[in-house]
Amino acid sequence: HGNKLVHHNFVASLLNDLFGVQGRAGCSCAGPYGQKLFNISPASALCLEQTALQGEEGIKPGFIRINFNFFISPHMARFLIDAVLFVAEHGWKLLPFYRLDVNTG
Repeated sequence: HGNKLVHHNFVASLLNDLFGVQGRAGCSCAGPYGQKLFNISPASALCLEQTALQGEEGIKPGFIRINFNFFISPHMARFLIDAVLFVAEHGWKLLPFYRLDVNTG
């Protein structure tokens, strides 16, 4: 919301729970890209890595990916886009109804 971020697993849960949209949350095997995208310094990356290695997987930054295949209908594409826009605008309001497990993310 605004310049605040919500956890990528939370976004994936909302897309699934509210719209039946399955996505993939995590770093998508693109750790260096994510580090650059989120402006994470090498020192901060090391701290995040050490925290995750201690069992707190929920600290790991990431993003969510949904795919549009080549035969998707315009109607379904619009549905997916609207679902993402809804979660981006209103998802934070549903935070009180979810709990982050810091060990699993």
